[in-house]
Amino acid sequence: MEVKKRRGRPPKNPRPSILSVEQITAIRGNAPQQVETANEASQRREKERLRGQQRRADAKVLDSMSGAETIQQFWAESLKLADAQKLAEWRERQECVFDTLHWMESWMDGTYNIHPSETEYYVGIEEGDEDLRRDIAEFGECGVTPILWIGPFWQDPDLLAQLTSGDTPSAVFAKFGILTALPDLKIHQWEQFMARHRAATTPATPPPGNGYGSPEAR
Repeated sequence: MEVKKRRGRPPKNPRPSILSVEQITAIRGNAPQQVETANEASQRREKERLRGQQRRADAKVLDSMSGAETIQQFWAESLKLADAQKLAEWRERQECVFDTLHWMESWMDGTYNIHPSETEYYVGIEEGDEDLRRDIAEFGECGVTPILWIGPFWQDPDLLAQLTSGDTPSAVFAKFGILTALPDLKIHQWEQFMARHRAATTPATPPPGNGYGSPEAR
């Protein structure tokens, strides 16, 4: 005789739960508690103390930045908050910019004294101009002029945020006084110098005609 199953009797193969064992344990409230050791508690408190100390130091620097009277004072305080790795990279790039600026200024003021025979060091005007174009294409240019002429922008929070946002050459210069690209003013001066140089060294174009002049001139 077959015995009928009563209502509510579970099936022989219960369906698997959609929750994991860990989730079920946590819901039931008997999950194992992680006990913090004395050493871990001491390390945690030390980290919290150092974070608080750093926040207070940063706040002090920010106050000094906003109260700076000159841009040099602002840069000196701002450098205290700079990322060390980025700062090292920016300063390395700045050395390249300084070398290029020295070469440009030497040609513009007529003091470039390296002889063409010294091929290892000599960089001619046209060759150097091509290098400049490649440098500008890769790194852009730094808007030094508006930053230096705008006044104490660091005392205006909105203007400060606008000028120092991101890691563009202009923003890095505004915030830290570091050149990671050629300044806009020097690029403009170089372009004027190159225009004069090419005008002086380009042969004059002969007038059109066969060289015998017009009938009226004979």
